[in-house]
Amino acid sequence: MRLKEVLSKTTKVPSASSDLPGDLAPPSLVSVQKLDEISTSKLAEIVRKGSAHEAGWDGYDDAELIAARELLNRDTPSVAR
Repeated sequence: MRLKEVLSKTTKVPSASSDLPGDLAPPSLVSVQKLDEISTSKLAEIVRKGSAHEAGWDGYDDAELIAARELLNRDTPSVAR
């Protein structure tokens, strides 16, 4: 299950007294959403520039770029026109 889905379904707010020493609180849903947006944007940039063989973006195999593009397409809702 995806982290955003788990966090959006979780209503329990962790209390400091019940946490074990050294445990970290889970990230907030807002933080995870921002990280998802940033990482998706960066991955799209890598695919775009790597596929265009721009200077400085040549360290990616074609198979990696294809797999990344498919991953991005899977998470993007299709628009019927």
